[in-house]
Amino acid sequence: MQNIYFQLRRSWTNCWIALGLLFMGLSPAHAQTNPSVEVEPYTLTSQPESFGRTTLEALSLGVPVAGYDHGGVGEQLNLLFPLGKIPPGDTAAAAKTIRQLLESRPAVPASHPFTLQRMLDQTVEVYQELLGSPRL
Repeated sequence: MQNIYFQLRRSWTNCWIALGLLFMGLSPAHAQTNPSVEVEPYTLTSQPESFGRTTLEALSLGVPVAGYDHGGVGEQLNLLFPLGKIPPGDTAAAAKTIRQLLESRPAVPASHPFTLQRMLDQTVEVYQELLGSPRL
């Protein structure tokens, strides 16, 4: 965790954006393997997440998100908010993207396909397909 903190501080020390960064530590859901850095009101995760819950939560609230284009975060940003995509590990691009988002305050789509009901329906469909016949 300290290594990530110091890498980011070094990368952004000379950028005006460093004044607006708050290092939040490890994401509780991924404390063992996925360090994350959260930038209020943007979220940037440094490790691929299979789903990217924090990103989706922020987007659902209409908050612009900057995130590395990998894992679930990349999938969500590709579909919902491409302006926030950053090449993985590119801290210079991260600083540039966050600066642009802060300056332009772009609108975030009000709805998205990543709803609980859709996920539940798709899970049931997989089980029905595996069982060979619909039973609900």
